Amino acid sequence: MKSFIKKEWDQYFLTNRWLIFFVIFIALGIMNPFTAKITPVLIENMMGDEFSSAFGEVTAVDSWLQFFKNVPQLGLIGFLLMMANSMSKELQEGTLPIFLAKGLKRKSVILAKLLAHTMMWTIGYLISIGVTYLYTIYYWDQSIVQQLPLALFGIYLFALLFIFITFLGNTITNSTMGGLGLSGIVLIVLIFLNTFFDSKWNPFMLFNEINERLLNDIAFSYSEPFLTIIALMILCVTFAILHFNKRAI
Repeated sequence: MKSFIKKEWDQYFLTNRWLIFFVIFIALGIMNPFTAKITPVLIENMMGDEFSSAFGEVTAVDSWLQFFKNVPQLGLIGFLLMMANSMSKELQEGTLPIFLAKGLKRKSVILAKLLAHTMMWTIGYLISIGVTYLYTIYYWDQSIVQQLPLALFGIYLFALLFIFITFLGNTITNSTMGGLGLSGIVLIVLIFLNTFFDSKWNPFMLFNEINERLLNDIAFSYSEPFLTIIALMILCVTFAILHFNKRAI
């Protein structure tokens, strides 16, 4: 399994995907505080001082709000596009039978790929956090930001869930669009449930009232959405392994 994980890791670097990946997350880290700082200036230039003053003074919270908007959207979408064919590509090219013939267990293939994706997402996420933090403390007082570690971890887990879902869809359908499509369906369902049903177990709750949590430290229960995400991730791994074990290679 170690050799297969190394192979997965090498694929990111041999194909230069790592360069694209890190550039995206560094750029997002820079863009978050920059967008927060430049938005009032743009509004003032376009609509005047009176209109821009209604938005209030920009603080470190605004910078992190940009983080929670940009990274789960642009960053995660970019990453999903990069890894959405990780199983189907190898199945179509016929490279997996070589490893399986050498004694690699099918379960190990699934776990190794998910571990490699998790490692890459974690590195990119931490890079974006680090760049955002450095620019934020340069411009604003960071001490006013509340519940930041929990909020960051919640969005990290939320994104990781969709990496697992995309991988499951790709494994089952043997197509890139199958993986992305399954993630899209799950996201629509979560948004629908969050809109019409008030459930603290919905993972999408992690995006609710994030402004108030960061600014005013309001009470918020993270444990229920965290448990839901972990349970769904376990189901994704289980179904991916069960399907791959039955699949003819």
